Amino acid sequence: MMVLTAPWMAPHIVLPLLMAASWCGFHGVAEVRQESPSPTIQHTLINRSTDNITKALPTPMMSDHEGSHSQDNRRNYETPTLFSRKMLSSSSSSQRIIGMRGQSTGTAGIGNSSISQRDSPLNDSEEASLTALLTWVVRRELRPCSLLLAHDPHYAHSHVLNSLIHLPNPKQVVVAREAGDLAGVLWQARQCRGYIFLFHSPQPLLAFTALSDDLWDFQGRYVVVGASRDQLYTLFTSGKATNTEHLLGIIRGWRDGEWSVYSHALYSGGSLLVRVSTWRHSAFTTTTQLFRDKLRDLRGAQLKVVTFEFEPSVLYYRDSSGALQFPFGIDIEVVRALSTVLNFTVVFEEPPSGELWGVETENGTWNGMVGKLARGEADIGVANLFLTMGRQGAVDYSAPYDAEVSCFLVRSDPPVAPWLSLALPFQLATWLSLLVGLLLASFLLLCFSAAGTNSGDKSSILSPTHACLYSFGMHFREPQDLLSRQSSVRLIISFLWLYTIIITIAYSSNLTAFLTVTRLHPGIDTVKALYASDMEVSGLGIFFKGALASAVDPYLQGLAERFVSYQDLKVVWEGVKAGRAAYLHNRQFLEFVITTQFTSAQGGSTMRIMKECFAPYSIAMALQRHSPLKAKFDRVIRWMLESGLVRRWFLESLRLSRKVKTKKTSEDEGNSNLSRSEGDGANTRNSGFIPLSISHMQGVFFILGIGHLISLLVLISERSYEGIKKQVPFVLDYDDEK
Repeated sequence: MMVLTAPWMAPHIVLPLLMAASWCGFHGVAEVRQESPSPTIQHTLINRSTDNITKALPTPMMSDHEGSHSQDNRRNYETPTLFSRKMLSSSSSSQRIIGMRGQSTGTAGIGNSSISQRDSPLNDSEEASLTALLTWVVRRELRPCSLLLAHDPHYAHSHVLNSLIHLPNPKQVVVAREAGDLAGVLWQARQCRGYIFLFHSPQPLLAFTALSDDLWDFQGRYVVVGASRDQLYTLFTSGKATNTEHLLGIIRGWRDGEWSVYSHALYSGGSLLVRVSTWRHSAFTTTTQLFRDKLRDLRGAQLKVVTFEFEPSVLYYRDSSGALQFPFGIDIEVVRALSTVLNFTVVFEEPPSGELWGVETENGTWNGMVGKLARGEADIGVANLFLTMGRQGAVDYSAPYDAEVSCFLVRSDPPVAPWLSLALPFQLATWLSLLVGLLLASFLLLCFSAAGTNSGDKSSILSPTHACLYSFGMHFREPQDLLSRQSSVRLIISFLWLYTIIITIAYSSNLTAFLTVTRLHPGIDTVKALYASDMEVSGLGIFFKGALASAVDPYLQGLAERFVSYQDLKVVWEGVKAGRAAYLHNRQFLEFVITTQFTSAQGGSTMRIMKECFAPYSIAMALQRHSPLKAKFDRVIRWMLESGLVRRWFLESLRLSRKVKTKKTSEDEGNSNLSRSEGDGANTRNSGFIPLSISHMQGVFFILGIGHLISLLVLISERSYEGIKKQVPFVLDYDDEK
């Protein structure tokens, strides 16, 4: 029922219309209330004409069939369906039209004479005191709010309801005989929303709390009148009330005109009912704020946080025996910061083994973390939780405090053998070109020298072997003691020197880079290449399979068909190490895993992240549906992001986790290795030089060893040849004959 006041409706307009409507005999019910200085209220039922009333009022109105009270005629604020007229007899003889909407009442509703003022559950003193109390609450605590006044027939003609109707707040009035009468009365308003329930017995309201959560306004301010302490306790412990911050219960006191105001303590392990104050006739006995901010300071209340170890968001620090000492990580630090600001105590719990975040079962319920939140067994859930619509109906999300993209982790191909670094500065085609150039230069030197010999030049190159050695020595920038007197030979040698200088400088410069930097084989770096490789795509749970299937890229959609879900990362790592699979997860997690598990003391890693990633996601914490904590949490999270704390916590978690991983091997050795590694890194950053190790120079020793081996073979061949000459007389010595 909605109340509209229309001071322009004067008696000389209203009375003729009502008389005409009664004479015409049209069906419908209108209620005429006449007020005078006397508290007596007279009720008169008259017939009205819908057509005549429509002409008289600026807003179109509809009438219900007489005697019907089951039809729902709730409409928008601008088009009330059930209306009543109240004629006020006062010194000014002012008249007001009160438009009412809500549950249709007909003759069995407000106009039912079987429920009169004598049936009111309150005496005059109690009614006057309650009227003053509720008027004070509306004017002080609900002044900017739109109101819903819900009452049972016992309060239909009470002075309490009449006084509330005349308050200036926008309002609607509903007669509630059962829980179904309250369904659908929620309405949207830009300002705050207040709900006042006047019941002789609050059974309709208690039954209403068992209906769908969508029918309840969790941000509204509620005032319940007429419940006993036991009934109020039942109401305050309902699922809807535990997630509603502003809820008051008014109970009749022991003294005449005394009312006790109770509220409920959110997230409190003690008594749920909290006495706020006591009202006696016209004032509270103590100064208090009825709708105070209960979440600004939770006063050490225990909040259950469901989480599990998932690096780097949640990590466990364990002692030497394996016992858990404390959790740490990005998500844990976010929760601890919230607990410090809002003053609550954190109790960590884990979901059942293997369920992790949880999935929706066949019967529509959830298991895992989401299931514990949906059943009210926990208050907060954190563990690198992506903000997705799939879980939106089961939990609420806080404001995101981190963002990530989905990437693939693949095996790093073994690096190129260091001894091959001597050949890496030039490509194969370049080496072949240099060989051809060497042979060509030797041939030209021989030809030009032969021409000079014919002309009498005795210093020229006389044999092919001599020409090749001469050209080969120039490529190594070694000076030659033989210089032809022929100008053409000198000219070709000059250009050959220029050619070899450029080649040797280019080779030496590039060789330095290949000696100091580990060269890796080219691997898979794009989604297209991964799709063409026929590798398995692994992941935890089925979340990333949906991300692949919903992607626009056809190659990503194809990878969704090869996606295999696992619950144990150890099994996943075996497939990735063997090169059979690529693991899909967010980049931050993959960076952490590579740093802490797959990076050697020398800095080499057996895993790498593909360059091409997809699907950015926001990371948030999960809360119970309609949790009153969300607004406070969102505000504090914004402070964290503005101050850069989240990134700092990630770096601290990374360092601490690496120390923990090293400590598992050997505490003393791990600390010394960590210090040495940090010291070497600092020296490298400060000096900018990288000393060459034996691993860098093994190619040189490889060539030296090959040279020694070839020389030994030649020596053995020469000795064998000398022995053959002695044993076989007819073997001639070429030098002797010469």
